[in-house]
Amino acid sequence: MTVRFSTREYERSHGRRPAGRGSWAFCPADKWNADDYLDHCVWVNNVTLTEAKKVAREKFLAAGVTDVVVCS
Repeated sequence: MTVRFSTREYERSHGRRPAGRGSWAFCPADKWNADDYLDHCVWVNNVTLTEAKKVAREKFLAAGVTDVVVCS
């Protein structure tokens, strides 16, 4: 099973592709428009995007989630 990360929302709100070191949030795509979407996010702090995606991928795979939105 693979996890697909969508950066469309990030790019629309930030005007650029996600990159670099910082705090990253990832949300299951089916929860992205929910009022409580923050309750479903995985947060990874003070790492590169690549490192954050590795952590998020493991957590989402364990939960059976395959489509994820990069939030910040």
